[in-house]
Amino acid sequence: MIPDVCDAWKVLLASLDLDPNARVLRETQLTQLIKLLKEARKTAAERRETIQSARSNALSSAASASSTATSYHHQQQQQQHYGEDQRMGEQYRAAVLLVIHGAEVLSYLSARSDACRAVLKQLKWAWMATGADQLAFESFLGGNEMCGVRELGRGRLVRDALRSAVALGQLPRPGGLPAITLAYSVEDAGTPEVNGLYRFDGFFAPQASATVDTVTPKFARVDPVTGKRFTLFRCASTGESLQWYISEVSDKPGTSSDVDYYSLKDVTNSGLPEGRWGVCGVGAKPPPKQLIPIRGPPNPVDDLLEYHAE
Repeated sequence: MIPDVCDAWKVLLASLDLDPNARVLRETQLTQLIKLLKEARKTAAERRETIQSARSNALSSAASASSTATSYHHQQQQQQHYGEDQRMGEQYRAAVLLVIHGAEVLSYLSARSDACRAVLKQLKWAWMATGADQLAFESFLGGNEMCGVRELGRGRLVRDALRSAVALGQLPRPGGLPAITLAYSVEDAGTPEVNGLYRFDGFFAPQASATVDTVTPKFARVDPVTGKRFTLFRCASTGESLQWYISEVSDKPGTSSDVDYYSLKDVTNSGLPEGRWGVCGVGAKPPPKQLIPIRGPPNPVDDLLEYHAE
């Protein structure tokens, strides 16, 4: 529905080019559109904060539940959190899509005619392009902000919107996108088959288990000799703490069915922390050293300085 509405905006505003006296109407329509998109962006920011808080509370409640008391009450609590997350998520997704497709409309108009560009130069809308740039990394759109992954088509859409803002003098020309975490290197673990490069492996499915973190990315590698698949991931443990594990995960990740090797307590709640790993499960001493993030540039299609012929 939202793409259809934005397509209608394109047709309406583009049709105003046919009337040389329609500048006032065009400016009024664009002002209204930008006001609407600004409200959508505000809503998206508020919903994002609320959803992240709800997920954090749900994960904390899972951590504090003992293994014997997890049963019916805890499952009901998890289902309640999941239902609230779904309801908030629907509103959030609508706001995100409106921002992204709104940025598409504005970049489309800026490329269409001098008349539209003259109006857009007077209106402040660069925040829409930068907002779309951030929101396009959302997981429900196939992206991940931590690892700099986003769907190719949306990367192009965002790039076009940012280019338009730069061309109209509303944004300075950036010097390229910052490096992103593509993988983690595990080294010097006492279990040699655990060592190696762990690449971004998406997310666990919602409600994969009562304790596993389904909103934080996981990383994985397959040992070329044994064929074993090892996963670096985060989940809740008893005592209201979050733990990162290197494990062979089961159908119920984050449970006693996993084969655990090493763990690290997470006190930052903002990605894989620095710290000393410990041995757990079947892992052999010593534990791995601090994991090394492997960083690199994102897909060049998202880089404003790369003008590829497409």
